[in-house]
Amino acid sequence: LPAEPLLHALERLALPAADTAYVGDSPEDVAMAKAAGAFAVGIPGGFPNREALAASRPHLLASSLEEALKALLR
Repeated sequence: LPAEPLLHALERLALPAADTAYVGDSPEDVAMAKAAGAFAVGIPGGFPNREALAASRPHLLASSLEEALKALLR
């Protein structure tokens, strides 16, 4: 199950996935967040995978963590 690591972490924190946002910089991060039922936030990192990250269709694609936080808090 691709979401197992995230689901395990959420279980330990006693947080329902639907109430969380998972931030990642790869398509695999987006897939894991979606599979777990979390809100997927994509922020391009140092890897040359910006197009693949956008193609993975995160719920929110932001250019920085600051931009993502502003959008999430709206």
